[in-house]
Amino acid sequence: MDYKLIMVPSVTYAIKGRDLLKKINVPSQVQRTPKVSRTSSCGYSLLVAEKDIHRAREYLEQSGVNVLGIADRNGV
Repeated sequence: MDYKLIMVPSVTYAIKGRDLLKKINVPSQVQRTPKVSRTSSCGYSLLVAEKDIHRAREYLEQSGVNVLGIADRNGV
């Protein structure tokens, strides 16, 4: 299965996002964002299956989580 990273501005948003996604049955993991992909100083992301990425991003944004962008798992 392929995975993507949903980049968020802090570890707090990452943990909140993980808990929100669990409510809609979208598995995710909090991870450090690879340095290549970082757009902020904190550098945390949610690892989500590529098949769920659009649904997850939309739900997070509707729930008040500031999504900085989407990155490939390898940081490129």
